[in-house]
Amino acid sequence: MRALGLLLFVLGGAGTAFAVWATYHHGRPRDLLFAALAPAAMLLALAGLVLVFVPGFFG
Repeated sequence: MRALGLLLFVLGGAGTAFAVWATYHHGRPRDLLFAALAPAAMLLALAGLVLVFVPGFFG
């Protein structure tokens, strides 16, 4: 579970960074899509951190 948590953390962090970057570099309506994607990717990264530090949390 720790490897999955680390993978989720890395992918969530990268997804958040890309979504914030894309929000500022694309016009409407795609910027709204990326703005909605950023918090979702952040939640994915936080779930990954929970799996890393509390391995039996979800199972």
